Amino acid sequence: MRSLPRHSRRPVRRTLAAAAATAALLALAGCGGDDSGGSKASDDTGSSSSASASTGASDDTSASADATDDATEDAGSGSGESVTAAEFTDVLQNALDEATTANLTMDLGQLGSGTGAADYTQDPPATAVKLSMPALGGDLEVRQVDGTIYLKGAQFGDSWVSIEAGDKSSPLGDLGNQLDPAKQFETYAAAVTEATHDGDDEVDGETLDKYTTTVDTAKLVSQMPQAAGGAAGLPDTLTQEWWFDDEGRIRQFTMDIAGAPIKLGLSDWGADVSVEAPPADQVKPFNPGAA
Repeated sequence: MRSLPRHSRRPVRRTLAAAAATAALLALAGCGGDDSGGSKASDDTGSSSSASASTGASDDTSASADATDDATEDAGSGSGESVTAAEFTDVLQNALDEATTANLTMDLGQLGSGTGAADYTQDPPATAVKLSMPALGGDLEVRQVDGTIYLKGAQFGDSWVSIEAGDKSSPLGDLGNQLDPAKQFETYAAAVTEATHDGDDEVDGETLDKYTTTVDTAKLVSQMPQAAGGAAGLPDTLTQEWWFDDEGRIRQFTMDIAGAPIKLGLSDWGADVSVEAPPADQVKPFNPGAA
């Protein structure tokens, strides 16, 4: 038995809302607003992390050492056994504490797919994501560097547009938090009402430690006002599945919202990741009136 680890234009607005939901893996804003369908993302998200995110696998030895030093709490939980919400929160918090750099893959069902990279050693985290969303206007690139968010897509013409993260006067000022999976995972944990430790599960040839959680939808949405517009008609609870590697880091997350499955994969922990701002002469400030 394994011990429990401690471990406008309307299209522009819709595309940005979907982008936020994408990296946040919430998609509540998208699932209630567009029934037109669109092509379902395949398991192969295609291109590499683009958006100036160059990656290369490397051993995350420091994270390994830290994880080894951390004591584990034996809650007596085995495969399929219930654990408390607090115990699962400890597992998730440990995973966030161990987060360094990683490559990202996203499968958003009918909304599309995406690839990217994240550097959680920076504050705020640096992220670069390239999204393919045919149902919402095509491709969109999003980067967050040094507290500034950069967006590029057909909706903005040939230039990148910039938004200061946390700018309360901007309708997209909170986009940085919405695009940070770590921030969103913390929000999910706060809404967990039940959790099960399912034990070993093989994913793509790797043995991972799986948990299943149930979250209170109303509690989740109350903490994520940007998702309130898509929450109508959702069930009272949502089921999420989490997979952690042997060092306690998140490797995969899935959630089904109103029959629309979404999945986030995090791989190559400790990879050499470089996320850079676009050249200054290719950037203009975001104009809310134009969107």
